[in-house]
Amino acid sequence: MIRLLSFCLMLGLIPGPVWAQKRQPAPPRQERPAERLQKMSPKQRQKALEKIPPERRAAIEKRLENLDRMSPEERARLAQFRSLSPERQQAVRQAARRLSALPQDRQAALKQELSEMKGLTAEERQARMNSKEFKGRLAPGERKLVKDLAEVVPD
Repeated sequence: MIRLLSFCLMLGLIPGPVWAQKRQPAPPRQERPAERLQKMSPKQRQKALEKIPPERRAAIEKRLENLDRMSPEERARLAQFRSLSPERQQAVRQAARRLSALPQDRQAALKQELSEMKGLTAEERQARMNSKEFKGRLAPGERKLVKDLAEVVPD
């Protein structure tokens, strides 16, 4: 009987315990109107914008202008942010607010740390954050802040 159950588990005929099951990926996030419009040709974009109420259209056009002005680095950071789960996005937003509330000298120190992490892989960033030097330069709350914000630093 145990062999039969083991065999069925291996073939996936019956589900295993919850801890052994693979997590299903989150459903894809729906695009915002500005994101969808940004991918269109100018002619398609204009035609789509004509169908939107004036107040909403103005807000979307402003968002489009902001997206068009972004540098490639900013676009990469935005794409990285959008790939995060809603919970992680919220944690990053909160970390950004906490960063802006710090004194200027501490903001500069944390921004320097984040700048030095650009181009590092996730594993390299993690190793850096686990180093004695990193832990010696920053307070525990600052390390948490850098950890949260490092998720949107492009590789």
